Amino acid sequence: LVSGISTVSVANISMFPNPFHTFSKIDLHDFDADYKNMQVILFDYLGNKIMTKQVETNEVVIENNQYLSGVYFLELTNGKKTIGRTKVVIE
Repeated sequence: LVSGISTVSVANISMFPNPFHTFSKIDLHDFDADYKNMQVILFDYLGNKIMTKQVETNEVVIENNQYLSGVYFLELTNGKKTIGRTKVVIE
């Protein structure tokens, strides 16, 4: 369950556009990490996990082909700990 999350600004993570309609890109530029263990997880406003995507490069595309308009929360994890969280708005 994800609750009480505010937008967290992590220097190495940027997402554009946000809000978005069809897709958004997460740029992990200058991120020195082992991508094999990293995942991007999308939660709805109730804290339900609705998408998990394995990170393979320093750019991850989130496509909106099924999500309703609203506020979501995105989490970047390395499998052991949360690296960052941010609020995502889908229009």
